Amino acid sequence: MSKTVDEMIELNKVYSCIDCGKCVSSCPVAKEGEYFSPRVIIEKALLGFSFLEERDLWLCFTCNSCTERCPSNVRFAEFVEAVRLIAIEKGITQYCLYCKRCGKYFMTTPILEHHKEITEETKLDEESLMFCDRCKRHNAAGKSLLMKARGI
Repeated sequence: MSKTVDEMIELNKVYSCIDCGKCVSSCPVAKEGEYFSPRVIIEKALLGFSFLEERDLWLCFTCNSCTERCPSNVRFAEFVEAVRLIAIEKGITQYCLYCKRCGKYFMTTPILEHHKEITEETKLDEESLMFCDRCKRHNAAGKSLLMKARGI
């Protein structure tokens, strides 16, 4: 059964936000200079504004640094993940990436853009970015088996 944004607000204690700003000050996306604020997303959710199609919802790394610093125990990363799934169910998929192997949603396009910048610097295999974590392990295992078979 599909959940609603209001149910996710309740489940993840979003209503407990005291607007202290600790989430923003600990957020790696906000630190990178990207205008992003967990507080703004929370305010929009609590006030009933439509925010599912906005790029900001899809910028969050869901790293939990905001949740760890929150004095009110708002589980923002969990809220974002749950609300993203609600958006996907509603057909809002312009910021979604699906695993090339299993077809499951696993990352947002803004996060992929960030990862691509990193791969340019470190020479990582860019194709592996298009797999979810589970399929990356499977793909890596398959590549190493293939390399062994070829004697590499």
